[in-house]
Amino acid sequence: MTNNSYTVTTTVPPKVDIQPADMRALLDRQRASFLADGIPTYDARIDRLDRLITMLVDNKDEITATLTADYGTRSVATSLFAEVWHVVESLKYYKLHLREWMQPEIHEALLPDSEARVEFQPKGVVGVLSAWNVPWTLAFIPVGSIFAAGNRCMLKPSELTPKTSALMARLVAQLFDKSELVVIQGGQTTGAAFTSLPFDHLIYTGSTRVGIAIMRAASENLTPLTLELGGKSPVLIGRILIH
Repeated sequence: MTNNSYTVTTTVPPKVDIQPADMRALLDRQRASFLADGIPTYDARIDRLDRLITMLVDNKDEITATLTADYGTRSVATSLFAEVWHVVESLKYYKLHLREWMQPEIHEALLPDSEARVEFQPKGVVGVLSAWNVPWTLAFIPVGSIFAAGNRCMLKPSELTPKTSALMARLVAQLFDKSELVVIQGGQTTGAAFTSLPFDHLIYTGSTRVGIAIMRAASENLTPLTLELGGKSPVLIGRILIH
């Protein structure tokens, strides 16, 4: 399947199921690097966001071609808008507001002639499990926020879009050290082992059924969670008046 100057084969890449011990080693490497380097500076965070933007912009044609190959058919314009432009604009928003977000908050304190100060500090290593329907958006908007907050990241994209996951792994490896960002490929067994790792925070987008299993696994390590699950979005019904 051809898109501009890129050709994507229709052969499904083999599943790359990494061993749990190897995933734990990557987590330990990221945590050790985080502790050794300390809280990242503004410039370091901007550099990571800029590399994400470069990855998306420079490889937009291959990204859209690979999405089309995974889905069988998909509008190139839709992929460019939803998976490249939307993510890039979100990353630019993080850059625009990053200096403001890094500033401490000053509040009134109970004691006279005193003030309370809230300092925002990164947690450490954050895991992300992203869904298949808009894979680049659901992976790299969270990764961008993780970088903006000063954390490291391990990303497990969906096995339902294997070509896209393989491309993510290759492009990330070209621009990031494994101590900053790494992509974990594999199926459900890999995903289950991934959720059992002692992350400092874990983010998941997907079904409620899987979300329950992830919460159960994360509870063994008391890992804080952010879950965006299907079936919990409110619906507002109102009367339409036609004049």
